[in-house]
Amino acid sequence: MIEALVCTVCLACNTAIAQKNTKADSLFHLLAQTASDTARISLRGQLIDNYLKVGRIDSAKLIMKDMLASAGKTNSRVYTAKAFNYASLIYSTDRKLDSTLSYANKVFGLLKENRSSKAMQLKIAANNNIAVAYSTAGELEKSVKILIKNLKLIKEIQDKRLYHLTIHNISASFVMMSQDDKAYDYMLQDVALADIPGSDTRLQVLAYLNGTVVCYNLKKFREQKRYLDKAEKALHRYGNSRRWPEFYAYKAMYYSGIKQPDSALVAAGNALEASKKYNDRQNEYLAYEAIRDANAAKKQYGKAKAAAQDIYRMGMEDGYIEAAIAAIQNMSEFSFEMGNYKAAYSYSRRYNQLKDSVQFRQDAQKIKELETQLRTSQKEEKIIRLESEKRKISLHIKDQRLANILLSTGCLFLLIVLGIVFILYRTNKRNMAQKEKIKMAEIMLSTQETERERIARDLHDGLVGTLSGIKMNLGVLARDTTKAGINNGIVNAVNQLDSSIRELRHIAHNMMPEMLLRLGLETALKDLCHMLESAGIDVEQKFINLSQSIALDKQVMIYRIVQELFSNIIKHAHATSVFFQCAVQTSIFLITVEDDGVGLDKQAPKQNGGIGVENIESRVRYLNGSIDISSLDGAKGTSINIQLNV
Repeated sequence: MIEALVCTVCLACNTAIAQKNTKADSLFHLLAQTASDTARISLRGQLIDNYLKVGRIDSAKLIMKDMLASAGKTNSRVYTAKAFNYASLIYSTDRKLDSTLSYANKVFGLLKENRSSKAMQLKIAANNNIAVAYSTAGELEKSVKILIKNLKLIKEIQDKRLYHLTIHNISASFVMMSQDDKAYDYMLQDVALADIPGSDTRLQVLAYLNGTVVCYNLKKFREQKRYLDKAEKALHRYGNSRRWPEFYAYKAMYYSGIKQPDSALVAAGNALEASKKYNDRQNEYLAYEAIRDANAAKKQYGKAKAAAQDIYRMGMEDGYIEAAIAAIQNMSEFSFEMGNYKAAYSYSRRYNQLKDSVQFRQDAQKIKELETQLRTSQKEEKIIRLESEKRKISLHIKDQRLANILLSTGCLFLLIVLGIVFILYRTNKRNMAQKEKIKMAEIMLSTQETERERIARDLHDGLVGTLSGIKMNLGVLARDTTKAGINNGIVNAVNQLDSSIRELRHIAHNMMPEMLLRLGLETALKDLCHMLESAGIDVEQKFINLSQSIALDKQVMIYRIVQELFSNIIKHAHATSVFFQCAVQTSIFLITVEDDGVGLDKQAPKQNGGIGVENIESRVRYLNGSIDISSLDGAKGTSINIQLNV
């Protein structure tokens, strides 16, 4: 028996250790101060992850309701799909198959034509949620088909770790379905990825332990021993882990397989001790199974029966009826071997009763599935009728087309003439655009040259003249050695030197934002907001925790990013209002800018943001950050979320 589909560690990679409530408190604090819907979806997603890691599904559902409400207010398909994906994750964790499928299908509907990296990751996560839901519902065949289908998408985004984990889960699924030959093929791929130098230690442990199970089922004991040795080395590198009881249980299975029951009992005892140490109920089953098999091999049927009774007790406590049925069958067999035929008969009757109840449950499930298929069939019949009507309408349209052929022929000549006119117009327009580009380039070069001339003029007229005066006064000092002459020369030199310093500061401040240097980042950003207001744009501004110390070069970079964003709004957005928010959370600097302008044409980024957007992206990359620009085609407004590492 293997852990119930290892992929239930959540195939969307939600496998991190549960964090303390201080993180949730911090996220709630930031959420209360954040006004942007897209930013609030991201923060709520982090809260849901935090709650699911500590098993608080009800709390995660409450956050989910608020997240879905925020998704309804945003125009971003990606952020809406992100909210739906979190809903499918929650219901998958809660073993609600129908709700998982419903929200996952909404993700696919929103992102059907979207091939961006973020969209692909959301599709993969939604598929994984469905696979987990099918697995926990006992429909392993459907689960493994989705996992295999997901491999192609994972390859496309080049996520090597997720690809490795998915290969492992496919192999583990085939083990649970008793399809050991298929499990073996995927297990070999799993182990090959684990053997690559630098591979994730946790994935190495999972791969080698899975290899021991597959080889045990196929009675490849020599190969099983090789994987046991690799698993032990990997576990020592990994440190404390709940995989230790699993390792000892598989080791006991190995010794039972090669007919060494004494060694099997020692390993099984270690498995039981480790499972209690880690409070690991799943591996406690494995330990008792190993003890049962080892004692049965030694013909110590009383001890073997006692181990089977422990499995039966646990199965009934946990509602794990399949384990209880197998255990009670073992109890009957061991009683028979000990000559206690009355007890064997009693256990046999109880075995049949339990098996019948499970069969009844399975039959009820099959009836439910048949009803679902019937409803699906009825829907398909309705679709067929609609298709038939559609074909009739299509035939009618074809008749109409025949009647319109003559008219179309008459219009063709006119269209050709219009096409020629249009081509001439486009050519002329392209030439005009090219001239405009050349003119803009000339203006940019002229502006740069003017700035250089201004700096040179300031240096020549101000600083050079003053320094020449200082030189003359120092020359006078060298010739006039009288006390009055020296004093007069020193005073003149000091005054002129002070004037030179002021002039140099003036030139430097023209090259660096003075407001930033004197009053700090928040005041400098507020000054930029005034720049927008001066352009007739209403600005709602919000600053959170900007008092934290940030290196000056990074402050300048942040200032230039915001300056470029505002400049683009003034030049291109035609907006009447802007929401601007900056927040600092530990070492993360968050910028949100939303306007009600004309939106961003994604098909022509060079015309709508051009070099300005490229400058912003290069500065974001310099600070190891990320930028998300959301603007639906034809929609009003643009939402920009930037995350920087400071």
